[in-house]
Amino acid sequence: MKLRNLLMLLPTLLSLSVFSLADENQVIDAHGHEHEHEEKIAGPNGGRVVTSVKPHYELLVLEDRRLKITFLSDEGAVVAPNAATVVGTGGDRSKPTRFVFTEKDGSLISDAALPEGNEIPLILQVKVTPDAKSVAERITMNLATCEKCKHPEYACVCAHDDHDHDHKKG
Repeated sequence: MKLRNLLMLLPTLLSLSVFSLADENQVIDAHGHEHEHEEKIAGPNGGRVVTSVKPHYELLVLEDRRLKITFLSDEGAVVAPNAATVVGTGGDRSKPTRFVFTEKDGSLISDAALPEGNEIPLILQVKVTPDAKSVAERITMNLATCEKCKHPEYACVCAHDDHDHDHKKG
């Protein structure tokens, strides 16, 4: 095989090797960007487990539409929030709802309820300790029920793709 032909095949061979090295959570989006999708985990109360901070936490919408945050150990057991603080903003940008969380029965409960609607944008600012850096979590609180797993869509644990952009498994 001529060197020129071999050099023309090199990019294809390299891309195939990259795809074969990707694990099952690695995704290539429509723009060719690689990123990880974390495994969806059910929270102990049926809420969404957020893993952007340690300890992880479960985000749950209560019947009165207030938010409940429960911190979890690596094994999924409930742990006290200790000195963790959470504030949030959600709803319509022109008239946002602000959320302040206070401790109650080992969890943090919001002072305000989610605004009306079934798809509410939410930004949470979480500090696990007073001197820790604040971590922002952006979530669309889709309150519709998933037909497959029966959880609210924001906490769905099914494998269906609920993102707003196309993904192709790598």
